[in-house]
Amino acid sequence: MRRLIRVLSDDLLWYTYGAILCGLYFAVRGFRENHDYLLVCGVVSLMGGTGLLFRRSWGKWIVAASFPLLGGYAVMALTAQDKNLLAAMLAVLVLGGAWVAANLNVASDGEYPDDPQPNPSDEEEPIISLVALLTEPAFLESPILAKAASDAWGIEVGTSDDDDEDAFVVGESPHFLIKYDDRFLAVHNVDDPYFDETDDVVDETSELRIRHAILEHRAWVSVDLIHGDGDGDHQESYRLIGRLLAQLIDDDCLAVCSAEMQSIHPYHEELIDQLTSDDPLGTLRDANYPPVLSVDEDDPRMHAAVKEARRRWPEFIEAFEQRANDQTFSVKAPVTDGENTEFMWVNVTAVENDIIYGTLGNDPINLRGHKLDDRIRVPLANLNDWMYLAGDELIGGFTLEVFKALAAERKRDDRDR
Repeated sequence: MRRLIRVLSDDLLWYTYGAILCGLYFAVRGFRENHDYLLVCGVVSLMGGTGLLFRRSWGKWIVAASFPLLGGYAVMALTAQDKNLLAAMLAVLVLGGAWVAANLNVASDGEYPDDPQPNPSDEEEPIISLVALLTEPAFLESPILAKAASDAWGIEVGTSDDDDEDAFVVGESPHFLIKYDDRFLAVHNVDDPYFDETDDVVDETSELRIRHAILEHRAWVSVDLIHGDGDGDHQESYRLIGRLLAQLIDDDCLAVCSAEMQSIHPYHEELIDQLTSDDPLGTLRDANYPPVLSVDEDDPRMHAAVKEARRRWPEFIEAFEQRANDQTFSVKAPVTDGENTEFMWVNVTAVENDIIYGTLGNDPINLRGHKLDDRIRVPLANLNDWMYLAGDELIGGFTLEVFKALAAERKRDDRDR
């Protein structure tokens, strides 16, 4: 489509369409009058004009080859005093097109050496948008969206597009338009997966929570800036977008996607705070949470980290018995629900007789019978890792360095695909 628009805007337009129209005229007239010469002229001109339209190098040569054919017909039409002046005019027009085509420096199909090279600064900027992946579609109507925007931005947002309204919502699900001062935002509430090729996206993703969000989401809601960021104040636009999106999601949100960063951020307890910050995009970009990755059972690095954690377990017990009231001590251990097992962090509340008591420190991915803050018991024999903070110093966390290395490796692999 861009190539077609470009052709329509340059000097070749009239020759191109002249060749096509002339070809159609000659072909139809030749067919009706059983005039082989006209029919050949028409077909050749039509083919050449079509080639020029789509900037194919063969179009140049076909139009150039029509030069003697059309020239011969023009001579015959004029010397025979053919009353059909239109035929002679079209023939002359295509002659001009043949001359232009013959002088075009076409290097290969669709390319002209003298075309201006694209300027990287002229490339389209990524869309300013945030998308929430949902387990089920949100129920949205204009009044509901107007109330959400009012709460998000601390202003009165109406449902009428009267000229005296500074902020209003129009539309109905799945598409809404919001005006706020000089900005226009689009809200899309779609009852379909967000990704066209879900399996391909999953194959390129190693983080388990993100994979889960991609596979399990059944709907999505997005807030996009479509007009009004001419001053380049992206941070203000994202502030409006983030605060509105935070009003539209709850526990049914699995992840938030950023088109500009081409990233997916799994839902966690701090996500709403990040969206409602003064710089949502920067906060999402800088967010640091341990990745959840699948690990090869035979990975020697992981075996060494677990062995070190168990060897130094007495250090944990000694610090835990002398803990301050505001200190958090955690262990990591496998938690099983049916056929699914996940290694999860547990906030320790007590250790007695080789049994560790505590509460789950995060929501599981595939364990249906467990959730954040559930009470749990861990046999010491299942210990996988431990950690605690002593002031600003992290003690333990032996497997974290392994996961950090794995995440870097898989990120590099994903980038190289």
